[in-house]
Amino acid sequence: MVFGTGVLRLPTSGSVLKPHDETAHKATMKQIFFMGLGLMVPLVLLAGILYAVWHAARSLYDDWRLGRELVELRADARLRREQRREENARRLDNGCDHDFTTRQLNFPPHVCPHCGMAQEKPAGDCDHVWRRGDEDYASSICTKCGKTYRPSDAEHLSR
Repeated sequence: MVFGTGVLRLPTSGSVLKPHDETAHKATMKQIFFMGLGLMVPLVLLAGILYAVWHAARSLYDDWRLGRELVELRADARLRREQRREENARRLDNGCDHDFTTRQLNFPPHVCPHCGMAQEKPAGDCDHVWRRGDEDYASSICTKCGKTYRPSDAEHLSR
């Protein structure tokens, strides 16, 4: 054996053997790297495509479900509007020939000057029935709850 040359000589055969071929090892590592890279890139792309398909399917399902809920909400809203119209018609059925277009200074907007009822039921607990106030200025008072309505100066000027 000759030291320092990296060559191992066997005394019987006289042939030269290299204990470790570095070039063959590098080529194998390079091949393993590129083969792994070649396998990982398609796998990552496939995973991305599968995720995109899953996300699109989930979005379609959510849109379908929300669309179904929207149809139900629209039907409920239509039913509530119809009930509100019927209740309003029964509420206004008091024998008065309502005139909601003529606005008098003392009454709030959209109130019949003959009976004092509003065209639509106001928000809140009281269904106001307005009467002229006793003050010297334009005002009206609800006969049910006592609320007073005083038109502002801007309403007087906007007519």
